[in-house]
Amino acid sequence: MTDVTPPMYAECPSLLVFYADKSHDFTTVNWQEPLHSDNAGLAGTVARQVRGPSPGTVVQVGEYTVVYQAWDSENNTSNCEIQLAVKR
Repeated sequence: MTDVTPPMYAECPSLLVFYADKSHDFTTVNWQEPLHSDNAGLAGTVARQVRGPSPGTVVQVGEYTVVYQAWDSENNTSNCEIQLAVKR
């Protein structure tokens, strides 16, 4: 039987907002990477960040898109897309 069900992200925030110090145009952004699961178990599932700044990165004031992708042993994929805003 072929697995046709993609992995799922249990928690995928749509927006994360960070604030730079008043005297700077940048800040360090941190968040917990989203958790994923798969109907066939996690043994054959891989997840990684494929776009945007990573947690712990110093970024300038602006807007960014962060994308995580998970795929299983049957190459079923799912994405978690997070909008990241750094404001003054």
